[in-house]
Amino acid sequence: MLRLLLEGRSYKQIGGALGVSYNTVKRHIANVYLEFGVGSHVELMSLALRTPWLRSLASPKEVKAASPESVTE
Repeated sequence: MLRLLLEGRSYKQIGGALGVSYNTVKRHIANVYLEFGVGSHVELMSLALRTPWLRSLASPKEVKAASPESVTE
């Protein structure tokens, strides 16, 4: 699920790919944010840019879109 989120997929797309409901995805993503201590997708991408193993999960398109110039901490 984390990889799909970092690829920029919507909750609906993630649910479809994993065969779970939108609400299940929403609940799991909330837990991911808590686990990483972030409050949004933008903050998660900012963390991914600073964390090599997490960055490796993100697609090149998402990493470019969340470049340091466009992400504030």
